[in-house]
Amino acid sequence: MINRAVIISINNTKSPTTGGEYVFKVIKDVLMQKFVVHELSIPAMIKKWIKGDNGKFLKDSFGVWLYLYSFLRSLYERKKRETIVVTSCSPIFPVFGHVVYHQPKAGLCEPLYRPYLPFKLRFGFSLHENEKFSPLWLLAKKSYVLHLSNSFYTRDLIKRLYGINSIVLYPPVRIPPFCRSDFTKSRKLSLVIVKPKAVNGIMLLPEFVKFVPKNFPILVIGDADFLGFKVMKYLKKCGWNIKYLGRVSEEAKLKLFGSASHYLHLGLNETFGMTIVETMAKGCVPVVPKSGAIPEFVPNILFYSDLEEAAQKIMSNVGDDYNFKKEIRKIAEGFREEIFKEKFTFYLNIFERNYM
Repeated sequence: MINRAVIISINNTKSPTTGGEYVFKVIKDVLMQKFVVHELSIPAMIKKWIKGDNGKFLKDSFGVWLYLYSFLRSLYERKKRETIVVTSCSPIFPVFGHVVYHQPKAGLCEPLYRPYLPFKLRFGFSLHENEKFSPLWLLAKKSYVLHLSNSFYTRDLIKRLYGINSIVLYPPVRIPPFCRSDFTKSRKLSLVIVKPKAVNGIMLLPEFVKFVPKNFPILVIGDADFLGFKVMKYLKKCGWNIKYLGRVSEEAKLKLFGSASHYLHLGLNETFGMTIVETMAKGCVPVVPKSGAIPEFVPNILFYSDLEEAAQKIMSNVGDDYNFKKEIRKIAEGFREEIFKEKFTFYLNIFERNYM
C-alpha cells in the first residue's frame, strides 16, 4: 500500500513564480491529501545552501551536483514499494520515477529563436531535441508507468521526440482572481506583452511596431534577458511609446490585464500558454500565433499569420465585445485548479489500483 509520495523536480513549489512551478505546487497539494509528501526541489535546495549573492558560477556548479544527487536519490526512492515518485523528468533532468508531468519550454524545435538564445538554453534545447545525447534519460524514461502531458501538442511532441505515449492533462490556472472584471467598461486601446526574452520571441517586437502608431501604448512585464533589454532600449530610443515594468506582483498584473485592451503573444511552439488563459479570463483580448498548443483553446478570430495581421487585429480592436469576452472567459474557466486536481486524483487512483 502506498503511504508516501516523493516529488523530484526543478520547480519551486513554495514560492512559485512561473506557470510550471504553480503546476507542481498544485500537484503537491493533491499528493498531501493522500500521502506523506517529501520533496526534492532543485531551486529550494540551492536557496537553502547558497546564501545571498554568491555568484552565478557557484550556483551553477552546485546545481550540477544537485542534478546528480536527484538522479541517485530517485533510483533509491523508485525501489520502495510503499512510495510513489512524481517528477518533472526530461532529457536535461533525468530522474527515475512512477509519474511524470511533461511541460516542455516554449520554443522547442523552433529554429527561428536558436541564434538569439544563450549557450545554456541552446544546449538544453539540443538535449531535449536529441535524446541520444542524454544517456541517463534513456534509462530513466523506461521507469515511468504514467506519463502526463500539458497539452495535445506536447503529447504529440514527446511521442515524436522520445517515442513516449502520454495522457493529456491540461495544467491548472489560478482563474478566480482574473474573473473579477467588468466587461461593460470600455478600455483604452493598449497592449501588454509578457516575458521579454529571446525564447519568447521578443526579437519580433521591432517588426510588429512598424505597423502601429508610435504613440500606441505598449506595456512590457516579466523578467527580461539581454536581448529583451536591448530591444526595449532600442525601441524607446526610436520614439516608441513602450514602458517596461519588470517583474510585477500578482495584484499589479491583475490591474494591467484589467485595463489593457489586448495582449500580444510573440512566442512560437508554446506547449500551453497560461498567460493567454489569464488574459482571456480578465477580458484582455489575446492576439496569438497559430502555433503550438494555442489553437487547442483560443478562438480562430484571434490568430495572426504574420505581425502585420497581428497589428491590424489589435488596431481594429478585435474581440471588443461583451458577449465575446464572456465566451473566452468561459473557455478560461475550463482550466480551473479544481478540475486539474480532480483529474490528477483520478489518474493516481488508477495507478494505485493497477501498478502498486
